[in-house]
Amino acid sequence: MASTSVIAARVQRSLEEIRVSLIKLDAGSEERLRRSVADGTIDAEAVPPFKQRDLVLAYLAESVATLTRLVDRELTPKKRGRPPKKREG
Repeated sequence: MASTSVIAARVQRSLEEIRVSLIKLDAGSEERLRRSVADGTIDAEAVPPFKQRDLVLAYLAESVATLTRLVDRELTPKKRGRPPKKREG
């Protein structure tokens, strides 16, 4: 079984990759991700072990929310054609 420090380092790298990818797609995501955790970073040494899980979950939840907004914006069909006439009366 892998040691806790190796797992923590891998999680850190993965979260950084997610952050970089999201920032490329949506510039506003950087601020939202920073606000999702207390000090703007998930650092295994700086956070007590009992809080690490909550911070990672908050970060991942904000990442998924950002991805959802991006998918919705890109894949939602655009309205086409002439707008309907307004009826008076």
